[in-house]
Amino acid sequence: MDIRCSNHLSTELKDIFWDIFFKAKDRGISLNRHFPWIEKNSDDCIFFEAHQDDAPIGGLVLRKRTLIIDHTKVNLGIIGLVCVTAENRGVGVAAKLIDHTIAYAKQYDFDLLTLWTNQHRVYSRHHFFVNDPWYYGWVLPNRPLAIEADTIEDTYIHQSTLLKQNSTLPLPPFASALYECIFDTGSFTVAEDKQGLIIVGYTGNYIDVLQMMIKALPAQWRLNATKDDPLLQALIEQGLQVNLSPSNLQMWLNMKENETSNAMINQINIPVLDRI
Repeated sequence: MDIRCSNHLSTELKDIFWDIFFKAKDRGISLNRHFPWIEKNSDDCIFFEAHQDDAPIGGLVLRKRTLIIDHTKVNLGIIGLVCVTAENRGVGVAAKLIDHTIAYAKQYDFDLLTLWTNQHRVYSRHHFFVNDPWYYGWVLPNRPLAIEADTIEDTYIHQSTLLKQNSTLPLPPFASALYECIFDTGSFTVAEDKQGLIIVGYTGNYIDVLQMMIKALPAQWRLNATKDDPLLQALIEQGLQVNLSPSNLQMWLNMKENETSNAMINQINIPVLDRI
């Protein structure tokens, strides 16, 4: 088995990504719809392919982001779409893909690597550790609903004049559609899945955003937010139940192995729409 890397996504690896992350899970629009950057052949996007007998059997993608934190340039690598075909699992293919990615990141002076997974043990073997500031869960009314939730969802999603579908922003893999509510002092973005609506980001003053959420959203919905987001306390003060739990999905690898890089991790919040 050998590992190859390129800034070009091969047709074979594209098919593997689609089959494993979308087709097998009965979801997805198209790979380009979910990841608009995936076929742009940019130097900031590297694909690692595992080959056996000259045929691809797995792969992953590494995206480079350059950030400025405390006047210091930080080279961040985002890893995603780590996968191995079903018949080739259990023999260390994924481990070799990760090892090659880490070696590449060292060679090209990355400061930090990050990824999202609930398979913590797999990546802790490569010295990744969990550090996730995000919380996720339901926002609910403090009184019983007068009508069924499904009816409420249908009314708000398909008849609301405040939520407009957006087909240009990256669509999270779990979602079937993306909506925006844009107003004079801010905006918020909503993903739709089989359970309803999820707030995946907002801009502007959180008080103004809260008032628009109450107008535009059904009685119950879900929220992704960092634990120190003032919107959470504002929702509670509004009389809503905020039942969020730590996501515990994001893992990190400090390539420099120093305290400065560790401190920078706590200053980096990657929005849901920018994840892989």
